[in-house]
Amino acid sequence: MRTVFIETANYGAPRTIFHPGALGRFIDAAHRRGIRVVGWYLPSFAHLRRDLCRSLAVIGFRTDTGQRFDGFGLDIEADVVSPVSTRIRRMLRLSHKIRAAVGSSYSLGAIIPSPYGMNQARWYWGRVRDFPYLELARVYDVIAPMSYFTYRTSGMRQAHRYTGFNIRVIRHLSGSTDIPLHPIGGVATQASRNEVRGYVRALRERAVLGGSLYDFATTTRRQWPVLRRIPVNGL
Repeated sequence: MRTVFIETANYGAPRTIFHPGALGRFIDAAHRRGIRVVGWYLPSFAHLRRDLCRSLAVIGFRTDTGQRFDGFGLDIEADVVSPVSTRIRRMLRLSHKIRAAVGSSYSLGAIIPSPYGMNQARWYWGRVRDFPYLELARVYDVIAPMSYFTYRTSGMRQAHRYTGFNIRVIRHLSGSTDIPLHPIGGVATQASRNEVRGYVRALRERAVLGGSLYDFATTTRRQWPVLRRIPVNGL
């Protein structure tokens, strides 16, 4: 493992940063072992001022020893706001505000819905071709699709096909074949070892930045040896 992703709060949480003391100790411990930490936040897009405040609180967070997050991820999935077109406009507005606040050198990631999943449930975030991949690629350094093959497919071959499809669509619609991607794989408790193999094979074939399952706590001892074959930084 080179990077861990940890949720700091969501739009319904009573606090801007959840358990800041424990979070600070976690960051310090990870950094001592050479592991980078990305903080992520789930916005509603219904209250952009709150969403911006909580996003910037993650970016500005410091531990007692002065350590900070190595990057920030915006979790783009809540469907609180309707219609989809309004939700997308607000999401882009928030994204541009975050980028403007942190400057061009800070690492930002967009955690986005699965293109395959959007094909199957167009009511969620609209049609795949209408999702703003191109503009997100201009704002964010990394795209992390929630490529949860366990929701839509079954078996090693289907997990491989599902993952490869999502990677191809994002690269095509973002206009960039080399955009850094970190696909988030299926829910660990629902994924067989062979399905994880199919997922990892697709990552290796497509030379992505990295990959993971959701989530760490439920990833099994049988899955970890397969996950170790995920390329690091596309190599």
